[in-house]
Amino acid sequence: MPQTLLRTVLGFFSKRFSFGQGVAVRLLLVTGVLVLASPSRNAEAGRDVFVSANENRLPPPSVRYEKSGELVDSQVSSSAPAQPVALATPGETQGSHVDSKVFAQVTPTPSATAPADELILKIVSVACTPWQTCEQKPSIEIQSIGHLNKSKIVKIQVQVGDQGKVFSGDSAALHLPRTSEQGEWLRYWAFSENGEQSPINTIKYVNYKTSSDQEEYYFAILGPDWANAAPGGSVLWEMFPPIGAAFPAVLEQPLTADYLYTTNRYGALAGHLISSGVVDARSCSDGAINATGYATPCGEVQAAKAVLEWQNRYNTQIYDASLRYHVPARILKAMIAQETQFWPAQKSPYEIGLGSITENGVEMLLNWNQDYFQPLCSAAYGKKMCSGGYFYLGEGYRAVLRRIVWEKVSTPAEIDVLAAMLFASAAQVNQMIKNTMYTSPGDVSSYEEMWKITVANYHSGSGCMGTGLIESAQNSEKLTLKAVGDHLLGDCKQALSYVDNVWRYAGAQP
Repeated sequence: MPQTLLRTVLGFFSKRFSFGQGVAVRLLLVTGVLVLASPSRNAEAGRDVFVSANENRLPPPSVRYEKSGELVDSQVSSSAPAQPVALATPGETQGSHVDSKVFAQVTPTPSATAPADELILKIVSVACTPWQTCEQKPSIEIQSIGHLNKSKIVKIQVQVGDQGKVFSGDSAALHLPRTSEQGEWLRYWAFSENGEQSPINTIKYVNYKTSSDQEEYYFAILGPDWANAAPGGSVLWEMFPPIGAAFPAVLEQPLTADYLYTTNRYGALAGHLISSGVVDARSCSDGAINATGYATPCGEVQAAKAVLEWQNRYNTQIYDASLRYHVPARILKAMIAQETQFWPAQKSPYEIGLGSITENGVEMLLNWNQDYFQPLCSAAYGKKMCSGGYFYLGEGYRAVLRRIVWEKVSTPAEIDVLAAMLFASAAQVNQMIKNTMYTSPGDVSSYEEMWKITVANYHSGSGCMGTGLIESAQNSEKLTLKAVGDHLLGDCKQALSYVDNVWRYAGAQP
């Protein structure tokens, strides 16, 4: 499909539309355009990127086996090692990671359940707590966790880059090779006694030696079993944040809700507190509020104590929601500051609550955050009807779910909705990048830039950001918000100042 037509259609859409403006029709149209624009190789629903080598989608892994520095065949010891076996650490030039450049639909796809008789492997033991520094070499143990047909696993094959080992039996213990700060792909799969091969499990890890003069390693794994410990977005985007002091402070997860305490001046909030009667500023000779609704200098003084209390009254809810949906707590709070300065008055019938939530934002939430959608939908319609996802429900059913979410706004559950919506934006951006750049975000962007693009997408919508992503991909640019912003048109450019303000609020910590 011509890129000009795609950009024209995408540029027409943004997050901020009203209920009565044909949201559903426009959503279906833009989705259809994006699907048509995607390459023809569409990812199967719920399938792992790396499928069985028996299928002609990925060539069988080539494994280099080492013995005294020489390549040997795949025969190894007849029994699984009692202690972890070390795969050699690559040199400065890391082996290229497994190709994960899958052409996937931008339309959310239903989840598929794996066949019950598949051979199933799992990392069941990890030496060194993931996402922390430890003083021993990181090691893991991979084991079979059973399968329906009871066929015995006789061999497990493991590969990191172009290096690998084969372990006899149904378990494999190994020391992980060191990596750069960007990490490396680990692949493992099994063979049964009757010749079956399991799907190829893929996971990305970092084993980075942080000190040249002592044994100290930073160890992290990108996988669902460790998602709660991982910085928000890293598992979704298959990327590792910077290590140590290089980690952006605004994206750090606070230890407790108390660390979210801020002491910012908010002129609009002070004005609302005075005009609503929460603060008595009748002593101000200048009227306390100016023509724009902001507090005057005297009004700010009178409202200062209330402003401090008001901007921190949601800290516990923000902190809890950020943990639940794996989004940065300070960014979440800063978005509320930018949208409403913590005053929950309704701007219009189409933008409500602390986060100025719109119906288009609710559509994004239900389409792209399955952890939020599935419980909500299943409670209303049952798991079977909801298994395909929001997009595949009839419009009448979708409208009911949107109304349920809409009614949560301006209630104690509102911040939970906002956090879930921010993660949905991260997921949508993830898929747009895969569709425009044919790779995962970890290959083309940085951790902080991905959160900036995610926040911009929340504010301006996928129509705006999709246009910028297409142009950036065509120009082979490193993916940054500035690079995307250089290609935004009209009101879409407001996303840049929006993100700047959010980062300013998030960084203004005591």
